[in-house]
Amino acid sequence: MTGAMRLLSRLVWNLLCAATWPLRLPLRAAFGHRAPAWVALRLHGPLEDYATPRGWRRFSRRRTLTLADLRDVFERAARAPGCRGLVLRVGHLQASLAQLDALAGLVASARASGKEVVVWAEALDGRTYAALCGASRLHLPPGGSLELTGVAAELTAAGAALSRAGVRPEFFRREEHK
Repeated sequence: MTGAMRLLSRLVWNLLCAATWPLRLPLRAAFGHRAPAWVALRLHGPLEDYATPRGWRRFSRRRTLTLADLRDVFERAARAPGCRGLVLRVGHLQASLAQLDALAGLVASARASGKEVVVWAEALDGRTYAALCGASRLHLPPGGSLELTGVAAELTAAGAALSRAGVRPEFFRREEHK
């Protein structure tokens, strides 16, 4: 379809919508606009704090998801009386710990307002799992993975220097395995 045909078809569609608007208005006033039962969000890729248009990116149709957008959606879902909750489909989410903490706060606020929060993910790492474990339900497919790695610690061996200084360790055993 050429550019002129596309423009003409959009013009005809807009004229048709404008002509039928007075007929649709009483129906919309009588039946109202209902909120969706569930709000579905797809969380993947980079998560930014706020939108910053840079260069030619401001003209692209593809927007990156921001925390401000998420906050707006969560607040609107919390206020909507007919909305049962939110479904979060999590892909490979690239977020900092502070952003994941803000996401955990949004999940907690939605739960506090009485909404359900359901998370579906194919794979979760420890940071994302910690942020989303406050949800009502968390679903992984049978082939999904939950990668919980421990915290890395680096110790400096200074036993000899402490014993020369007169420091003696005291060990207490709580259980057989500890």
